[in-house]
Amino acid sequence: ISTFLREVNPMGGLIDEASHIGTTEWIHSGNYILNALLSGNIFGGFANNRMYGAGGLSGTGKTFLFLNTAIELQKAGYHIIWIDSEGAMDAHTVHQFGMDPKKFRIEPIGVVEDLKIYMAKVIQKFKEIREEGGTIPKLAFVIDSLGNLASRKEVMDAQEAKEKADMTRAKIVRSLFRIIRYEFGLLRIPIFITNHTYIDNSSFFPTQQWSGGEGGIYNCDTIMMLTK
Repeated sequence: ISTFLREVNPMGGLIDEASHIGTTEWIHSGNYILNALLSGNIFGGFANNRMYGAGGLSGTGKTFLFLNTAIELQKAGYHIIWIDSEGAMDAHTVHQFGMDPKKFRIEPIGVVEDLKIYMAKVIQKFKEIREEGGTIPKLAFVIDSLGNLASRKEVMDAQEAKEKADMTRAKIVRSLFRIIRYEFGLLRIPIFITNHTYIDNSSFFPTQQWSGGEGGIYNCDTIMMLTK
């Protein structure tokens, strides 16, 4: 049976033999308490096959948190791919944080459909490398920020001076996460996402809520809500 099923799906196998599945490395977060909260071990931290979110109002330190994470990732041999939708990242910041600029690539992307296409192409390329027996490079992606990614319809409506509400963005964001969540986990490429939040006053006690729909909420393994 195992031989037959392996022919149907070469990625499958007995659980003890499935070395391509699961966490193989924990990356220090830069904070021992946060390590313990994330992994149950002060020497643990972020798993190399999972997705993490940091939500909060402006100025709560979302980008700062993942810049410190990027330092630890580089120490562990990772190259950083920083998806910048806010135009806030520059060489000065990278140098100021003591990172290696040769292992820090910036990708200015402001439209969620463009990010979806970009990520799909990255996945396809790495799957080809894996199928040919090559080695997948150690990469980590930071999306800063999910909340600032516009939809293509939103941009076109603005160009045409239309004031219609955009009902497509949440659907596209969910599609983005469906594409990247599973494949990046198998490739052991961790993803870190910052996102804006809003105050929900519908209950007796106002609470912070992750903005932009439920795609990120259901796909992130851990979401850290930061406050001032």
